[in-house]
Amino acid sequence: MNAAIELRLRSIKQLFQSLDPAPFHDKDLDPDAVAYIVGRARDLPHDTALSMSVEFPAEEACLPEAQGLEAAVRGYFEWREELAWRDLRVRLAEGRQSLAIGLLFLAACTLAREFLQAATDDPWLAWIEEGLTIVGWIAMWHPIDTFLYRWWPIRREARLYGRLARMTVTPRRANGPPA
Repeated sequence: MNAAIELRLRSIKQLFQSLDPAPFHDKDLDPDAVAYIVGRARDLPHDTALSMSVEFPAEEACLPEAQGLEAAVRGYFEWREELAWRDLRVRLAEGRQSLAIGLLFLAACTLAREFLQAATDDPWLAWIEEGLTIVGWIAMWHPIDTFLYRWWPIRREARLYGRLARMTVTPRRANGPPA
């Protein structure tokens, strides 16, 4: 099954970021175009192959941007996919580091609590003992949050960019056959 994204442009150059001085095949896509493409792709079933049809004025079919359209779009989304996977690796490494720190801090708080309980029977120090337990578990919040919730959206984004990097891109002349 294939799901199509359609773009209708007044000029093929609308697809590319105008301030980027790189050659067209290395240019970033326009942020508005990317937002539209990504938004449409998110709305489509995730188990379908994607394709994109880009319609632009017929007189622009000979422009280099039109000739290398698929390579430029694929290259852009491959780059975004790579960035997302890198972000995920960084997030998980940060989670492992914060888990180690959190576990050490929780162990220190637990030992301090045990020491206070063994050293005195003063009922007024019970609130410090409970406070140490609470503070120790609060220190575990960040790693727990990272491993339970924070990595899923990044993985989902990387997979989406991967799907977009593999999609076929068909340039089409306005009111005419494919370019």
